[in-house]
Amino acid sequence: MPAPPQETRSQEEAGKRRLIPTFVVYVEPYIDWIDWSELFTMGRQDGPEEFCVRNLLDRFDRLDTALNRWLVAHSVTLLRLSMGLVFLAFGALKFFPGLSPIEGLATRTTGALTLGLVPPGAGLAVIAALEVTIGLSFLTGRFLRVGVWLMGAQMIGAMSPLVLFPGELFAGP
Repeated sequence: MPAPPQETRSQEEAGKRRLIPTFVVYVEPYIDWIDWSELFTMGRQDGPEEFCVRNLLDRFDRLDTALNRWLVAHSVTLLRLSMGLVFLAFGALKFFPGLSPIEGLATRTTGALTLGLVPPGAGLAVIAALEVTIGLSFLTGRFLRVGVWLMGAQMIGAMSPLVLFPGELFAGP
């Protein structure tokens, strides 16, 4: 079994840098002495099929690990930005009469929670301003503590129809 030819860098390059041997493999003359099963299995005793599956599983594991690291580093930011977009979009819809799909329920809930002291249009404007403020806080990353507290208060109002108007939310068949 002949060994592959070996080339070295010239003496001029060797003086400038360390002499590093470079191996060049010419496949055609040596095609008969290459053990293809050894090449595919990388010295393992199992066959090439098992090696391919292991190779794919190793690649998947590396991809999964990299994705997990990225998500650990960026998931809170992605959640904050996505919630900011949702609050901003639905809050902005409430500024325009007739566009928000929840407008009627929101005005009835505001009226019930304030015992009718706040007019329906003013209550909807306050809810819209509150949601837009929360959305901008989450999107910009400024005043996040205030935005989280405002979101907590807004969620109490958003969940109150479950108690106040269960028949509208769960109409049944």
